[in-house]
Amino acid sequence: MATFIEYCKEVLNRWAALVTGGVFIAGLSIYQGTGHLVAHWVYWVIAVVAIFLATYKVWLGAKSQISAINSELLYTKLQAQELTEQLDKAPKDSSTNANANRITSTGIGNVYVGYPQPPVSTPRPPTAPPQKKPTYNVNEVGRRVRKITEPYSGADVYEEALLDKPYSPSYVHDAVLVDFRNQLDPDRNIDNWEHVSASIRYETSVGKEVLNISAGMWLKTRSGEIDFNRGQNNTLVLAMRLKGEWFTIGKESRTITTAWEGRSSVTETSLHKLDADELFAEVILHDHKGHTVNMGKFPLPLSVKE
Repeated sequence: MATFIEYCKEVLNRWAALVTGGVFIAGLSIYQGTGHLVAHWVYWVIAVVAIFLATYKVWLGAKSQISAINSELLYTKLQAQELTEQLDKAPKDSSTNANANRITSTGIGNVYVGYPQPPVSTPRPPTAPPQKKPTYNVNEVGRRVRKITEPYSGADVYEEALLDKPYSPSYVHDAVLVDFRNQLDPDRNIDNWEHVSASIRYETSVGKEVLNISAGMWLKTRSGEIDFNRGQNNTLVLAMRLKGEWFTIGKESRTITTAWEGRSSVTETSLHKLDADELFAEVILHDHKGHTVNMGKFPLPLSVKE
C-alpha cells in the first residue's frame, strides 16, 4: 500500500510540473494574456495528456532502476560461479595412517618388530583464490556549460536545471561540467568503483598552479564521493558562476567541538574564486583503497557570456 501511495505521489509531482511549466504552457499563457480566448476543453486535454506523460515517465524511471538491479544480480551470480570453480580445482591432501607392526616367531617366543610409522599429515584448508585486481574503465564522455541549481529547501544537492521546471533565478547558475562513465567492455569484466572522489588542480596555460581542491562537487550527491557502477554516468562540476564571477565548488571536512557531542568531523561546501581567464583543470579520481586514475586536463571556458 505504501509503495502505491509513493507511486501516486511521484505521478502527481510530475503531472504538476508538466501542466505548470514547459514551452507549450508558456506559449499558451502568452497567447491568452494578449487578449485571445482559449476554450475550456484545451485545458482539459492538457490535463489528461499530462497524466499519461507523467505515468510514462514514472514507469520509465522504475524500469531503469530494475534493469540496473538485474545487471548487478547477474554480475554477482557470475562471480559466485567463478569462485566455486576455483575452489573445486584446489589441490586436496590425502594421508595414510597405518600401523606397520609385524610379529615374527623365534625359538624363544614371539618378537615384535616395529616398522617406523609414516608421519601423520595435518589436513590443510583449501587454498583461497588470489585476490583479483579490480578493473575499472572510467572515461570522459562529454563536457559542456549548462545551468545548474544550487541547494534549496534544505537539500544539499546540486542538480542540472530542467527546461520544463520553473526555478527562482537566484538558484540557477552557469557551470562548467564534465561527464565520466564506467564503460562496459565486451573483452573485460568491468567492476563497480565505489566511494570515488575527484581531486582538481587548477593551473594556468603555462602550468602554474592556482588552486588545488581535494574533493570536487558531483551532481546529485550530498558528499564529495560517488559510486561508478558498471555503465553509469556521473557529472563533475569544474566551475560555477555566481554574480558574474567564477568559483570552484567542492567539499571540505573539518573538525568541530560541541558540548554534547565532543569532537566530530563535518563536511561542508566550499567556494574559491577563480581570477585567471585561461585556466585548465586536472582531474584525478581516487578512492579509499589507493586506486587512482588521472583523467587529464580540461580547459575551462570562463569567458562565456551570461
